[in-house]
Amino acid sequence: MHQHLGLELIAEQVIKRMGAAETISLVGDYANGIDSGTIEIVISGKQFNHDYLLRLSKKIETQIKRRIKISVEPEPPKEGIILFINESVD
Repeated sequence: MHQHLGLELIAEQVIKRMGAAETISLVGDYANGIDSGTIEIVISGKQFNHDYLLRLSKKIETQIKRRIKISVEPEPPKEGIILFINESVD
């Protein structure tokens, strides 16, 4: 049975609260099909509330029982799986 990893939840919460996201990408082990217990997400864009992202990741970790590492970069990563692209960013 496929286990829900909460990737949709992460993307949905970030988009809802922080519309400035240009892309949300899955990187690391999960992007390579390895269930290591740590989900790595890279959000590209500008002006994010890092405290909010930390609280969000802790909340989702509790729900999905996996560690979440969210990092913010000005540009999308070269490798990984894009979960979201904001088409309305100029």
